[in-house]
Amino acid sequence: FDRQARSGVDTLQQFMTPNMFAQDVAIQFSNRTVIPQASTQQQSGSSSSSGNRPGMSSGNRQNARPGGRN
Repeated sequence: FDRQARSGVDTLQQFMTPNMFAQDVAIQFSNRTVIPQASTQQQSGSSSSSGNRPGMSSGNRQNARPGGRN
């Protein structure tokens, strides 16, 4: 999580607010290393800071939902 729990919060249900949800995920480990490639955006000094989230510019990140379901 990106924040500390409020005072008196002991469970996930107590921590979550109406705009949050929990989702089961399956994480698969492939035991391989991929060397990151520099993109032309990063080399040109673009102000977009989407990091490793494809399709997410700084303008639409605030209202995006997890899993790409906007």
